[in-house]
Amino acid sequence: MSTNIIERSLVGESLEVRESAEGRRVCGIAAPFNKRFDTGDYVEEFARGAFAKSIADRGDKIPLLEGHRQDAMPLGRAIHLEERTDGLYAEFLISRTGRGEEALQLARDSVMHSFSVGFVPVRDTRHKTSDGRPLVIRDEVKLHHVGLISEVPAYDDARVLAVRQEYDPDDAQIAPRLSVWRGRLYGLDGGVLTRGALRAHDTEVRRGTWDGGANVRRADSPSDEAYYSRIFAWLDPDADPTVKSSYGFPHHEVSGDGTPGAAILDALAAGVAALNGARGGTDIDDAGRRGIWRHLAHHYAELDMEAPPLR
Repeated sequence: MSTNIIERSLVGESLEVRESAEGRRVCGIAAPFNKRFDTGDYVEEFARGAFAKSIADRGDKIPLLEGHRQDAMPLGRAIHLEERTDGLYAEFLISRTGRGEEALQLARDSVMHSFSVGFVPVRDTRHKTSDGRPLVIRDEVKLHHVGLISEVPAYDDARVLAVRQEYDPDDAQIAPRLSVWRGRLYGLDGGVLTRGALRAHDTEVRRGTWDGGANVRRADSPSDEAYYSRIFAWLDPDADPTVKSSYGFPHHEVSGDGTPGAAILDALAAGVAALNGARGGTDIDDAGRRGIWRHLAHHYAELDMEAPPLR
C-alpha cells in the first residue's frame, strides 16, 4: 500500500445556511461514487465501500482542513460519515476559532464552495476505458482528511448541502470539546483559541488616552495564550505563544502588576487604521486582517458603535 496522500477536489453545487438547535455543521457529499476523474495518466473513480473501513476505524477523527493545509490547525472535525448511494456523505463540526468563523462566513457567501478529499490508496481494481485508457477503481482508501476549498474541482458531483448554525459563536458559555490537534488547540473559559487572529471576548471598553508601548511593557512575559488574548488581537502563527513579543495589535490597558483591563477606544481605532495601512500597515495576510478586524469590531459593538470599515 502506498503511503502517499492523494488529493481530489470536489465542487459544491448548492449551499445554504440553516439555523437550528442541533449545532453548526458543514454538510454534504465529500466524494461521489461511480463518477470518473481524468488524472492525466489514468482515469479514476471511487467504488461504493471505499471509505467503509475509514468510517469504522476513525470516522469521528477526520479533520476538515482549509484546502490541504496540514501545516495549519483544522477548521473542525467529522462528527458523521456515511456511505450513501451517491457518495460519501459527511458532517463536520466547525470549531469556534477565528479561522472556523471565517470559514463559515465564506461558506455562507459561496466563496468556499467545494470539498477536497485527501486519501491513501489501499486496494484498487484496474481496467481499461472504452477508448483504451487505464481505469483505476478505488475499492478501498484510507481517508486522511477533507478540505473546504474555493478552487476549480476535479469531480463535479459533490454537494455541500448545508451550513447549519447551531449556537451563537460568541457565547462563551457554549463551546464544543474538540480533540487537541497536534497540540495546537488551546482552551480559554470554555472557548477555543487558535494561532492567528484571536477570538474576541466580552470586556469593558472605555474612552481614554492610549500608550501602546507602555501597556505592552507592563504585560507579563512569559505567560500563556489565555493571558495574552486579554491584551492582544493577534498571535504570530510561527512564533512562541508563551512570550509577549509573539503577539500584536494590543488594545487593552495593563495595570502595574500586569493585570489586563479594559479595551481602550483609541487603541481600537489605531488597530483598524494599521490594518488599513496607517503607520506602515501590516504584512499579515487578508484572512488574518479580517480576523483581527472582527475582534476589534466586537469591542466597538460593546459601546454600540460601528468599527471603521476594513479596506
